Amino acid sequence: MMTTWSAIPVLGRVFEEGLRSTSRGSEGATSSIPADIFEKDNEFTFQLDVPGVKIEDLQITLTDRVLAVRGVRHFEAEESDTGTRGRHSRPLAVSYELPEGIDGENLTAGLADGVLTVRVPKQPKMQPRKIAIASRMDGEQVRE
Repeated sequence: MMTTWSAIPVLGRVFEEGLRSTSRGSEGATSSIPADIFEKDNEFTFQLDVPGVKIEDLQITLTDRVLAVRGVRHFEAEESDTGTRGRHSRPLAVSYELPEGIDGENLTAGLADGVLTVRVPKQPKMQPRKIAIASRMDGEQVRE
């Protein structure tokens, strides 16, 4: 099961409502992916913990402003191994509903040291802009 989190109203709500890993006991269950989310003037940055997941086992999609990250963590066991397996191969999944004004064509992603970083740029109209201030009403510009 994939959970969708909304970043539209306030990113703070996303933090408060639980970007927590949901670990389940069965091997076939899907686990959520713990993440940190940051908003800058020009982009949203998602840093997701995916230790032990290979690049080829990760998939990132953006559909109708929903950013989805899926992956599978595989643990190989040799036939001669005996013991208890506390780490199971299982699918990982999480999705986020992004606000309007993102630049869906220029997302970037990188994997380093078990952390997947996804950068979602904002369109220029969504980025803050500096407004010049005039000292007189005649429109003469004094400073920026």
